[in-house]
Amino acid sequence: MNRGESISRRMEQTMGELQAWRRRGKAVDWTLELRQPVRVADLKPADERWLATRLVGDSKTRRTFPQSVASGDPSETGVVLWTRIAPDAYDAGTSLLLEVAEDGRFARGRRCYEIGVGEITPKHDYTVKVDLDGTLEPDRRYYYRFGYDDTTSKTGRCRTLPAAESSPESVRFGVFTCQNYLDGYFGAHHHLAREDVDFLLDLGDSIYEVGDLPGTREKYAGHRVDLESQQRFVNTLEDYRGIYRTYRSNRFFQEALERHTRIHVWDDHEFVNDIYWEEDPESRIVVPRAREHSASHPKRSDTAFMLALIAGAIQAWSEYTPARFECGSETGPLNERIKLYRRFQFGDLLALIRTDERLYKSWTQPHWTEYWIEHAPSELLEQLLRRLASSPADEEDHRSMLGETQQEWFLKEVTKPGSIWTVWANEVLTLPIPIPVPLPVPLEEYMHDAWDGYRSERRAIMDAVANARRNGDVKNFVTLTGDMHSHLAGYQCRRYPVRDLLRRPRSENRVGVELMTPAVTSGNISEKAAETVVKKEGPVGDAMRSAFAWVIGLVLPVVIENLRYIVSFDSRKWGYSVVEFTPDYCIHRTYSVDKRTNARDAKRKLFKEFRIPNGEIAIEEVA
Repeated sequence: MNRGESISRRMEQTMGELQAWRRRGKAVDWTLELRQPVRVADLKPADERWLATRLVGDSKTRRTFPQSVASGDPSETGVVLWTRIAPDAYDAGTSLLLEVAEDGRFARGRRCYEIGVGEITPKHDYTVKVDLDGTLEPDRRYYYRFGYDDTTSKTGRCRTLPAAESSPESVRFGVFTCQNYLDGYFGAHHHLAREDVDFLLDLGDSIYEVGDLPGTREKYAGHRVDLESQQRFVNTLEDYRGIYRTYRSNRFFQEALERHTRIHVWDDHEFVNDIYWEEDPESRIVVPRAREHSASHPKRSDTAFMLALIAGAIQAWSEYTPARFECGSETGPLNERIKLYRRFQFGDLLALIRTDERLYKSWTQPHWTEYWIEHAPSELLEQLLRRLASSPADEEDHRSMLGETQQEWFLKEVTKPGSIWTVWANEVLTLPIPIPVPLPVPLEEYMHDAWDGYRSERRAIMDAVANARRNGDVKNFVTLTGDMHSHLAGYQCRRYPVRDLLRRPRSENRVGVELMTPAVTSGNISEKAAETVVKKEGPVGDAMRSAFAWVIGLVLPVVIENLRYIVSFDSRKWGYSVVEFTPDYCIHRTYSVDKRTNARDAKRKLFKEFRIPNGEIAIEEVA
């Protein structure tokens, strides 16, 4: 059977399952072959002498372990370790060995495990995940490596969370987001690998669901993504797997993941661009959709296709991400079968709360006029603006980013006492930007699925945090955000009245601060506007686009910073952030890194540095 026949056969089967569901009135059994980590308790100790004879050298390391190693999802007593064996090196009768130690020479606290041959299979694209939970000490750094046949992997470092009853002096995160492989080089990850941070915080869009069409020219030499289906957008599980393999083969990304333990949450591009969920009128089940625009998946309205595609996206993510997760029932709505949201506790210093803003998100099409509808000084003006925005009065109240169950959990977790800093790992911007900026690429294109489209839910969150602050349960509330491909710092408020367009929000209206990290490579507002206007190819066209983007990048902050709850904004830079929490302050540093240079010495510069004192909702710029 050739590739085209295989895809066609699978889609016919999917359509048949959906039609059968309609006849029965029950949920389709969208089987998810999720890759859960094997528990270290289920592994048998390896003979250390046998291990030593097999780890004779690393001349074949790259060929045997092409995606290297990684760690993630830390707990107090463990982490999840990950690797992948190359299909060409795979032998069905060979076990994988794991070595963990307290030092990089593997001399202290050494322990060895044998991972049985049944754990490495084509079924999960030869990926392996091992959960060390229950075997390590809190707040410690460990080293690990894998052995296969006569080859050893690179050595990775991992770290556990501090004990719940401890009082850490500080916690530092390297924060990154939005890394389109086709839009630039990953030099930022080399710099992240060298940063003295405790953990990496990945806010999503770690992959993009697009590839190069056969025969097209690479935008950045050496950065090409060829999908198995030979399409522009993902169509199969194998497409997602191929994208992960490509991204994880990048030497700079590997450096960062080898060096630091990652806490990751997905965003839309791990699935398809601008994914949301709604009830299908024919089948009466909740199904995935995508907003209609030029970068949206061409099959976004095909219910059966999208259900199968998103199931494939979740499976591939589970295979390539060192994470543990809760699984729900094996039947029922696809988006309710996996729970990713979680709380990470760092002693009494910090609570990091990670939400999932893609599996429960309902449809929205926010318009800048909705802000003015909410604050209209007269009923007549409100009706006029509502007509302009095509927004029924009760429509916004039914929108949800988190879904009912997750929202209830989040409100409980985000108001729980006991931490100096309460930090929200949040995928999309919470602050409103109600200004119709006349750009070739409207600013609203970047806001359509942000929190501004879910104002009722946002108000509930901000009211809950404000009340918890007043009661003394929450001392400091900081939100770390990605998605918009820009740098931003601003104040989160209970309300955003018109008067706050002209002055800083009053202290009694402030709830917390929001700090946005720019993209690693993905096209930002200035770049996209320039590409829309300047179509000329070659060096002259590149120069014209750079000049146009520079002008847009100068003008846009002047406009947006007139919203007085936004302290700083920039849409010209790419890079990452480092955020440090201590009992006295939070320091947020944003670094710009040249995405056009494919080298370790890609130019890096400290772009912005802000300080938030403990007990104050204040953003102080550090000179």
